[in-house]
Amino acid sequence: MAKKWVVGLMLVAALALVGLAVFRPAAAQPGAVNLRALLERLNAGGTAFTVQFAAPVAAGETLLALPDAARRLSEVGEDYLCFSQPWNDTTRVYCTPFSNVVGITYTAP
Repeated sequence: MAKKWVVGLMLVAALALVGLAVFRPAAAQPGAVNLRALLERLNAGGTAFTVQFAAPVAAGETLLALPDAARRLSEVGEDYLCFSQPWNDTTRVYCTPFSNVVGITYTAP
């Protein structure tokens, strides 16, 4: 009878250790801070970059090359980015949250 208790206790301990190893709590990366810093650095340095979005932001586009002849990055917030482009005789600004950004491609100088 004592042997069953020991085996059972060892089995419970083994499952607990496996559970601790497999089910670690996930910690969110500070993506907004890092993405903001990257965008600000690229924009300030005049580096051309392409942003890929999960959902289209303007005119059904999911890829946006900045800066180009008409568009430029106009604002980078804590958790969003905005770009502007000419529209008729004014300027139109589009903003999207960082959660819509899938990736950024650029060539390091």
